[in-house]
Amino acid sequence: MKDFSRQPTRRERALAVFLNAALVLLFCGLAAVFAFRAMWTAALVSAAVVIAPSVMLQRAAFGGRRALGRKERYVLAWILLCLGVGGLCVVLLTPQGQAVHRLLVLAGSTTLIATGLVGIQRRAR
Repeated sequence: MKDFSRQPTRRERALAVFLNAALVLLFCGLAAVFAFRAMWTAALVSAAVVIAPSVMLQRAAFGGRRALGRKERYVLAWILLCLGVGGLCVVLLTPQGQAVHRLLVLAGSTTLIATGLVGIQRRAR
């Protein structure tokens, strides 16, 4: 969480622009493929997921170079915690599927939960 409280370097901003642009293109492409195959639910989910990297791309490319404030860090910590708990619920509630895929989701969820908890505890002090 300390990294969120400092200003990004030029290299980090360039990497953020590149990665977010790649994510926007990837999810737009997925939405198009799913729509072409008449998989409408998957197409809508992919289209909805495009929103987050689009906002981050706009902030990285055109936003001011600044660190997150105290309140913003606290909100981010709660968002990360909720995403981690959501991923954990997906792992626990879907018994079918390959073990490797479940472990990948579990690893990401654990990381998000730990990061969120650290941010929330830091605010409490």
